[in-house]
Amino acid sequence: MFEVVPPNLNVSGLIINPLVAEIAPGKSTLVSMKYISSFRDLTYKIMDDLFKPKEKDTTNTGLGIRNKKLEERMQKEREAAA
Repeated sequence: MFEVVPPNLNVSGLIINPLVAEIAPGKSTLVSMKYISSFRDLTYKIMDDLFKPKEKDTTNTGLGIRNKKLEERMQKEREAAA
């Protein structure tokens, strides 16, 4: 039995099939290795973007659209209470 552990496809451009295969004694097997030509365009910026953690949208949307009339009424109530 053999196992092939290729590097990250986005970094190396290599596709290997099969990754795990049993080989009987005295037999052979075919392992296919393919190369993706877009790997030639790999630059530091592209590689940095590949391994950068995905950022979640952290904007606070609150309850939704501001209700100006409600805000004015609450402001008047606060002023009257003070």
